[in-house]
This record gives sequence, structure tokens and C-alpha cells, in this order.
Amino acid sequence: MQSLYYQIQISKCEKSVTLNAFLDSGNQLYDVFSNAPVIIVDFARIKSLLPENDRETLMNFGGDFSGKAAITGYRLIPYSVVGGKGLLPAFRPDQTVVYKGKEKIEIDDCLIALSNDLGGENEALIGKDLLERKA
Repeated sequence: MQSLYYQIQISKCEKSVTLNAFLDSGNQLYDVFSNAPVIIVDFARIKSLLPENDRETLMNFGGDFSGKAAITGYRLIPYSVVGGKGLLPAFRPDQTVVYKGKEKIEIDDCLIALSNDLGGENEALIGKDLLERKA
């Protein structure tokens, strides 16, 4: 049986974080412009990678950027779940690596969406299509 848990390393601006990721078959988010898959990440676990002046605005986005001050370098990713729909701010990382046991999978192209709603052991949610996007 294939494990649904992975380690993921995300790098941006010469910083990186390593997170526990869950392979969520329901995560089929893609960027509508580039068709890149989207990884959903707990904001609190990744905010150290982001510019300090963006953190406060992003911390309070509440799943919806409507009426918030514009921040350059981010895209809004629309999502829909059983409980509703909204927008997640996302950025393009410099590098993303997924570790599956001893295997190292470098991801060619993806976006990192920020969420305040992930909890528990899942610090990130990846979709199965992401693992097919090797560099």
C-alpha cells in the first residue's frame, strides 16, 4: 500500500522550510493561467519564507482577499469545497522538492497557496498530479 504522507521542502529567497505533506486525492487545484498544480500550505508553517511586510496582510486574509491591499508577487487561486468557496493567495517558489521515503522528487512547476485552515499533522496538502511534474 502506498503511503499518503510525504516530506516537502519549499525554498524561496534563499530560505527553505520542510513540512509534513498529505497526499490529498481531493486536491485538484491548478493555477488557471499557467496550469501549474497548487500545493496548499499552512500559513503559520511557511510565513518565515515571505517578506516581512507581506506577512500581516497575508495572515489576516481569512480565505478571501476581497478589499485587501494588493501585494505584488501573489496570485489568487479560487477553490470550492463542501463548506463553501473562496480565494487563496499563492506564490511561485524558487524550488520544491518532495521526499517519498529515500526518493527525492524535484517539482518542475507549482504554486504554493496559503491557508489558515489546515490543522493537525497536515502542514501541507499535495495532489497526486504534482508527483508527476518532475524537473
